[in-house]
Amino acid sequence: MLLLSKSKKKLIRSLAMKKIRQAEKLFLAEGDKMVRDLIVHHMDRTEALYRIESVIATDEWIAVNGDKPGQDYDIFRTTQAELQEISQQQAPNQVMAIVHQHIPELEISQMKTRLSIGLEYLQDPGNLGTIIRLADWFGIRNILCSENCVDLYNPKTIQSTMGSFLRVNVYYVDLPSNISSLREEKNYMVYGTGQNGNNLFHTPLFLPGIILFGNEANGLSPDIMDLADRILTIPYHDRTSHPDSLNVATAAAILCAEFRKAHAK
Repeated sequence: MLLLSKSKKKLIRSLAMKKIRQAEKLFLAEGDKMVRDLIVHHMDRTEALYRIESVIATDEWIAVNGDKPGQDYDIFRTTQAELQEISQQQAPNQVMAIVHQHIPELEISQMKTRLSIGLEYLQDPGNLGTIIRLADWFGIRNILCSENCVDLYNPKTIQSTMGSFLRVNVYYVDLPSNISSLREEKNYMVYGTGQNGNNLFHTPLFLPGIILFGNEANGLSPDIMDLADRILTIPYHDRTSHPDSLNVATAAAILCAEFRKAHAK
């Protein structure tokens, strides 16, 4: 087993910064379940999209999980105290991995028959990570993000996905042009979300289509809203007292559930 050098520690800490992640094409994944899922994914030679560069773990974790047959990444020994120094988490859990980024290439054709999600200018990494996890739960395989959305490889985003980033494609694209391309498909529906739309619970929900969610503070921009075939609203229950809005990840969960309910087999 290898010991952590000063340069390796410096790299790990620096991966908190987007410019370093982009330059190195690497990101951090932390925690026992996350890293074990990554190892299973990595060892699938035919399907793996994410490749592990190295694993940093305590002796206790290595004793149970280290030295896999065919392992082709380095394992570095560390202590819980050392993990605390280099981790992006307040309470690191025995292990972290440095992972090569995967930048998927969008093929619009794979979205033409499915339900997808579009995100415009999301800024909170926890919201993005939770929406990726929701997409995985509801069998949604493609998320289109505007180019100004928070980075998928932000450590907080990765942590919030709980490993679902391994199964959901996240694309950073020119959102208006890609939505316009999808609208050209016969019977394809583009659903916007906002406070002044059609009642979600009284509106027919057709597929294939894409559900668009906007910035946490301002919602969808007028340019994106104009591309929607239908605007959906989640009605509040009590008209005399209600919050200003729902958290975007909560709204995504409700809409995805309604679409799946409408098309349950």
